[in-house]
Amino acid sequence: MLGHDVVRVGTDIRIPDDVDILALATSEQRVLVTHDQDFGDLVFNKRQRAPHGVILFRYEPSDPEAVAKRLTKIIGSGLYEFSGHMTVVEESKVRQRKC
Repeated sequence: MLGHDVVRVGTDIRIPDDVDILALATSEQRVLVTHDQDFGDLVFNKRQRAPHGVILFRYEPSDPEAVAKRLTKIIGSGLYEFSGHMTVVEESKVRQRKC
C-alpha cells in the first residue's frame, strides 16, 4: 500500500539457508528485514555482502502490522541510510553500522 515491493521468505518464496536469503536480497537489490540475529554474524563475522542493507528487529513486535508501522516511521524519518548499513531496531532506539 505504501509503494514498497515486499517478498516474504517462508510465505512468498522458500529459501532455507540464510546465506541464500542474503544472496537473493543482494541480487534483487533489496533491503533485508529480519528478526534473525544470525544475519549480523553473516555480515560482520563471515563477511557476507549486504550492499543494500539489513534491518534487524531485536525485539518481537506484537504482530506484522506493528513491524510495518515501525518500519514506516523509521523510513519516513529521513534519518537513516539503509544501503550498506546494518540497522538494528530495538524497542526504544534505532542504531546503524556500516556493513
